[in-house]
Amino acid sequence: MSDRIIQARRALILEQIAGSSSAKPLFRHINKLSFSAEARTLVIAVIKVESTARPWWFRLVESTVALVAAVLSLLTGHLPRNYTVGPLQVGIKTSLEWTNSKLTPLNYILRLILLLQVKGSLRIFKCGYRFHLRSIRTNKTSLVKFSDFYNGKPSINNSSVPYHEALLVAIESIEGASMIDIARDDNRLNLVQTDKEKDSALALEQAVKKRLHSIQESSKDGELISAVVVLCSNRTRKVIHSIYVGENVEQRPALQQRRLVGSILKVPLYTCYIDQFKLPIDETFIDKPIQVISDGQVLQPRNADHKYRGPVTIQHSFAYSINTVALQILEKLKVERFISYLRKSGVHVPLPNSPLLALGAVHLTIWEVLALFSPIMTGGYLSWVANGDSRQISPLNNLTLIHK
Repeated sequence: MSDRIIQARRALILEQIAGSSSAKPLFRHINKLSFSAEARTLVIAVIKVESTARPWWFRLVESTVALVAAVLSLLTGHLPRNYTVGPLQVGIKTSLEWTNSKLTPLNYILRLILLLQVKGSLRIFKCGYRFHLRSIRTNKTSLVKFSDFYNGKPSINNSSVPYHEALLVAIESIEGASMIDIARDDNRLNLVQTDKEKDSALALEQAVKKRLHSIQESSKDGELISAVVVLCSNRTRKVIHSIYVGENVEQRPALQQRRLVGSILKVPLYTCYIDQFKLPIDETFIDKPIQVISDGQVLQPRNADHKYRGPVTIQHSFAYSINTVALQILEKLKVERFISYLRKSGVHVPLPNSPLLALGAVHLTIWEVLALFSPIMTGGYLSWVANGDSRQISPLNNLTLIHK
């Protein structure tokens, strides 16, 4: 199967997971069982993922096969394999281990019947969640650890989507969900080794903290702000140092949490535009009030300084992050073409088909942002950036993206 087909399937699956409403009919049962905030988020996310990966008819067939195998086990005395059944697709044998139950043909059948019931399946999930926390000796888990425990496979069936990434997309679509780290102890990567690198990282950290404090003090509404800073090696394409600056540092997964990117997205917007039309950077646009239509509403986005400069070059508008010019560029480029560019860069989350995409109206991880910046780091080539443990999928190509 070609990379392009794999990536298209991947994007489609993530979009289906985000839009799944399969968990809503079960909310009543979930609320009655008094799940913790983390367990409630996980159980809803698992339902959304599993209902997308295995449609109802597939689960029905598998449940029927499991029932037949269970009945035959009573006659032969041999236990059938570990079928996964029910809305949460829990393995029958696995669930018996969670509850410390003896593995016998009778217990197998009784547990199968329990898992086929919504309430019974939820209760077993709750037992499994507690079993998992005891096994890792902590009161909180991470998506990577939970995925390894629950799914036992790197990705969901017949796709290139890592199970923990599927859960993350599901969680982000749940209203009021409790955010769960992708991988714990990943807030800070102190991988710099030379004294020069350590001095540079420390100086950068202090400068960011000072600047952030200055912005915080000048903020009129007192809104709490934060920043993620990543140092990346241009030679190895790996992150060598990262910091999170803001409130509750220890609780924020700096590298994995999705954040609103804002004007950062203007970097790939301009590179895509220049590559598409092969125009010089002194091409002129008019910085003026502009109206756009998004979700049926007429909006008039403004520049950050509330000023309009008249004729400006692309180079000037990029340097000063002029919003009105970015909107005109996207209008000329077309939203669909820009989305296609972002997909090639490794951005797989659902993207709004809206002109506001020019202003960064999307939440991305640091890994995705680094991929978007890679043409600048490499002299025009798209290059996936990661740390040593990254499970991200590489982009579709390694084409020259910036016209020279």
